Amino acid sequence: MKRLLLITYNWPPRAGVGLTRPWKWATFLPRYGWEVVVLTPEGAPSQIQCDPALGDLPGVEVLPVPFKTWRRQPAATPQPTVLAAPAPQRPRQPVPAWKRLATEILATPDDLWPWYGPAVAAARQRLAQGDIHAIVSTSPPETVHLIAHRLQRDFQVPWVADMRDLWSLDHFRARPPWKLALMRAWERRLLNRADGLTTVSADWIAAERQLLQPGPAEQVVIPNGFDPEAVAKTEPTAYAPFTVLYSGKLHGRHQDPRPFLEAVAKLHARHRLDARQFQALFYLYGSEQPDLVQLAASLGISDLIRVCPPVDPQTILAHQCGAHVLLLVHWLGPNRQGWFSAKVYDYLGAGRPILCQGDPDEAVCRMLTETGAGFSAPDAAGLAARLDAWFTTWQQTGSLPWSVPEAALAPYTRQHGTAQLAGLLDRLTIRA
Repeated sequence: MKRLLLITYNWPPRAGVGLTRPWKWATFLPRYGWEVVVLTPEGAPSQIQCDPALGDLPGVEVLPVPFKTWRRQPAATPQPTVLAAPAPQRPRQPVPAWKRLATEILATPDDLWPWYGPAVAAARQRLAQGDIHAIVSTSPPETVHLIAHRLQRDFQVPWVADMRDLWSLDHFRARPPWKLALMRAWERRLLNRADGLTTVSADWIAAERQLLQPGPAEQVVIPNGFDPEAVAKTEPTAYAPFTVLYSGKLHGRHQDPRPFLEAVAKLHARHRLDARQFQALFYLYGSEQPDLVQLAASLGISDLIRVCPPVDPQTILAHQCGAHVLLLVHWLGPNRQGWFSAKVYDYLGAGRPILCQGDPDEAVCRMLTETGAGFSAPDAAGLAARLDAWFTTWQQTGSLPWSVPEAALAPYTRQHGTAQLAGLLDRLTIRA
C-alpha cells in the first residue's frame, strides 16, 4: 500500500466546513490503496470545535506540529466535545488605516506562515523514512502549498495542490490591490510547479487554468460530496408541521435571505401558511449573520421563522433528513461563478427537495436542475410559487416525494471523490 502526506490546517479538534474534505479523504483513501500521514498544526485556533477523538482514524498517522502565529492568541480554553457556537460578536470598531496595512503585510500569504519552518522540519524527518509516495496540500490557508512545494523540491515526490476555495480568485476574502497582485504572481509561480491541481467545480478549474496558463498537467474537479454510509446510520427527526430548514453559515454581506422571507410573507398574507402547519428553521453558526429575527418581524412572520443554536454534525444531519424542504441561499458578489456551498452536498445526501434562492444559470442551480434534486429562483415570486406547490402536495398527501436516481447522485459522494483523488495519485506516482 502506498502512503500519502496530507497537509491540512483543519483537523480535529478544529471543525467546520474545512475539516470534512481532508477528514473524509483520510477515512476512505485506504480503500483505494493509500495510507495517510496527516501533517497539521497542534493548538491552532478555530471558531468551531469538535471531539479530538474524531482525528483518531484507523490506519491514519497524525503528525502534529506546534502552531505558531504572529498574532496575539487568547488564553487557552477547554475543548468542547461537540460543535460549539462562537462567542457573541461585539460591535466592530473602526480600524486605523495603518493597522489595516500592517495586518495585510503580516498576514502574507496568510496567518499560518510562521508555522512554515517547524512544519517543513517535521515533515522532512518523516519523509526521510522513505515511505511517502505523494503529497497533497489542501487550502485555505495557502501556506500549506508553500510547505508542500518545499518538500516536493527536496524529496522529488509528486505534489497535488487542492483548493477548497480559490487563492487570488477567492469569492470571499477581500484584499487590497497591491496584495491581490502579489497573491496572483505567487500563485502562478507556485502552482505551476505542482504535479496536480484539484478544486471543487469545473468553473473554478477553468478560472485557474486561465490564471496559471496553463497550470499543472493534471487538473481534476473533485466535488465536496456527501457520505451515504453516514446517512444510512441516521434516524431522521420527525417534524409535525411542514418544515423548511437551513443549516450552516449565512454571511450577511454575501447571502441575502430576504427573497425567501418575502416568499413566506406572501404566502402568509394569502393565509396559505400559519404557525400551526409551517415553520422555517435556521441552524446558524459563524460571524456576520444577518438579523433574521428583525427581518422576520419587519415582514410580520416572526411566528414562522426560528433561529436555532448550532448542534453537532450528526444531529444536524438528522434534522436535514427529517425536514420537508432544505433551503440554500446563493452567494452574491465577485468571483461567485462556480461557487458550490458544501452544504448542498449534505442536502443531497439527506434526500429532501432543495429550494435554492439563486439564479438558475449559476453552477449549483444547474446541478440541482440536472439531477432533479431541487428548484431555483432568484426572487420572492418564484420561490413562493414553488413553496406553495410543495406545501399543497404535503397537505394533500402527508408527504413530499423526492425521487432522484442513484446514478445521478453517485458523482457527489465522498467515496467517489476519494476514488478520483486516489486515481490521480496513482497516475502521478507511476510517472514518477
